Amino acid sequence: QSDIGATLQAFYLLHCLTPQVDSALATIQDKAVRRFRDALDVSRLADAKKQTTPNSASTAVTWRSALWGRIESALQSFFEFVIQIWNVQLVILKKRDLASYTSFLTVYLHPPKGAAPSNVSLTHRFWGQATKGIRRELKTAYSSSKFVRTVLVNEFPRLQHVFHALLIRLKQATNPVRTKTEGQTPALLPPSRTRGRGGGNPN
Repeated sequence: QSDIGATLQAFYLLHCLTPQVDSALATIQDKAVRRFRDALDVSRLADAKKQTTPNSASTAVTWRSALWGRIESALQSFFEFVIQIWNVQLVILKKRDLASYTSFLTVYLHPPKGAAPSNVSLTHRFWGQATKGIRRELKTAYSSSKFVRTVLVNEFPRLQHVFHALLIRLKQATNPVRTKTEGQTPALLPPSRTRGRGGGNPN
């Protein structure tokens, strides 16, 4: 977190803390969604397997295994991206200007005149936008590829399992700290409004 703190300090001194943090957030979000787009792209899978479609039972098994490997790799990247954002959030909650004792959180929430105020929880913002993008990529792959659709429907419990495992890992990897500045615990993820659904079209 020391490197993050030094970077935020530089942005603060240059009076560009809010736009730079927001830009970094958007860049990481785009990377997360792109990893899922690539993972679900059958043309990339075909290039890797030197075939346009699985043409036998044995190759179908190989393709399914490769697809799940790509999905799990994308989830690993997503895990790492969330942790990056989480660490930035922790630092911005704690960091203060040494001269004025101004909280970086205050600066971030109240940018210069004409700039839009930002949401206090970077993690919530990232989670909401990135998962929206991932859902979109799942729907696109489901609609455009019979192979992906068959795998996602027939093995939907596995899809639920890998996403649930991601949530467990995130919970274990983070230890919410009650800050003196805010007197509250910054939550890693927004409250879940839905529980696991049945199989079928991901929506």
